[in-house]
Amino acid sequence: MDIVELKVEKRTDKGKKASRTLRKKGLMPAIIYGGGLKEKLAVSSKEVFRALSGASGKSVILKLGLDGGTSWHALLQELQYHPLNDTIFHADFLQIDIKKPLVKSVPVIFKGVAMGVKIKGGILRVHHDKITLEGIPESMPVSVEVNISELDIDQKLTISTISLPEGIKALDSGDTPLVSIAPPKQGPGGKEGDTANAEGAKAAAPAAGAKAAGGEEKKK
Repeated sequence: MDIVELKVEKRTDKGKKASRTLRKKGLMPAIIYGGGLKEKLAVSSKEVFRALSGASGKSVILKLGLDGGTSWHALLQELQYHPLNDTIFHADFLQIDIKKPLVKSVPVIFKGVAMGVKIKGGILRVHHDKITLEGIPESMPVSVEVNISELDIDQKLTISTISLPEGIKALDSGDTPLVSIAPPKQGPGGKEGDTANAEGAKAAAPAAGAKAAGGEEKKK
């Protein structure tokens, strides 16, 4: 995860009036907590937007710095938006220790088109599109990519097949399926269904003829 610096100020006032005063200055209320810390902050909403607008989006480590030199590393926990103009209204930050392992759920990105789907008409089934990882925050990936192009019908990829950065491990069971390819469905008009109907019709024809003949003999 990338580290993005963000300047903050301490605030002591609270309430709607104090929040309105902050916003007139281009600031908004925020709070940081975790590890025994709980501090009310003021931060520029534009700078928060800028910090979260990179390629990693909200999955970044924020280094919140005061003018006095004090700083904290944190993860964004929640953003609140104004109900009318959709601007950022309030931010919650969770303090972390970047030297200690972090547990985080990250999305799985499936790349390519499975051979069993593209060539044989199989059905792609996604069982899990997120996995839980543990590791040092700076090494934590924003997402995990999995190439599924070689998957054939009745094959699957599990968590154990994922390649992870050094120092990062998956907490979910390695047997947990991520994606699999099911055989194509055969509906009423499918080839297999037509073949079965044809064979059934051939088998039924002699039986019907014999039954009819038997009926004529009884009449005689």
